[in-house]
Amino acid sequence: MTEPDDRKPPAWVADGYAGRSTTHRAANLAGEGLRQVNHSLGTIKHASEVYDLVASLAYVLERMPQALEAMREWLTREQDRGTLEAERGHDLADSIATTLVAMAGGRDMVTVASANLRAAHNAMAFVLGPLTAEERAERREGS
Repeated sequence: MTEPDDRKPPAWVADGYAGRSTTHRAANLAGEGLRQVNHSLGTIKHASEVYDLVASLAYVLERMPQALEAMREWLTREQDRGTLEAERGHDLADSIATTLVAMAGGRDMVTVASANLRAAHNAMAFVLGPLTAEERAERREGS
């Protein structure tokens, strides 16, 4: 007989994710990571931090179309196999069609958003600061 494992599970399991797929837990961790970014934005001290954060957020958005498309493909495949059912009183075909259209729209919007963030990142490459009045004056004299 095997002894029970009494080691503490990772925090994300202890927080109610036990029994959920690794994919689901990873998506929740990504969301939690973004929440932490949002809470720490008040600590930005330099333009270079904005530059780096914009690049990181663009990277996150660039990953989302692949995830959304993979889920769309899974839903389509399982619907075609006949393995999905709708709750009583709901139409499966309508639910799946609405989901697929909404996810495609999200995928397209995220693609545009990631391109916009890459453009912002490129533009931020030339932003310095904050600079003191003396530093700004020295830069003007040197240019």
